[in-house]
Amino acid sequence: EKFVNDFLKEAIQDIEMTGNKDLEAMVRALQDGFECCGAERPSDWRNPTSYCCKKGEISCQASMMFTEGCAEKFSSWLKTNMMALGLSCIVLCIVEIGAVFAACCLAGKATE
Repeated sequence: EKFVNDFLKEAIQDIEMTGNKDLEAMVRALQDGFECCGAERPSDWRNPTSYCCKKGEISCQASMMFTEGCAEKFSSWLKTNMMALGLSCIVLCIVEIGAVFAACCLAGKATE
């Protein structure tokens, strides 16, 4: 959870300092998906009303913002889905190894 918290705080700082649009899009997608704002709380942003509004809100007020932080929500989701993520990685590795093996076999036949 500390890693996620530190990453989000650094990302927020980078967005506010440099205006990194790609990073902003990623953080906004995370906040919209998990219905949260900031690393620990909305006040992690200098101007939370610009970044913490629920999707589709045109004029945002404090009552329309997400109030929970994202680090805890995202960490909890990762812990819950760790097995599926791990199995997906293992399956992908097996497929890649099979593709390399098939390519080696084809290359060997082509040189004969």
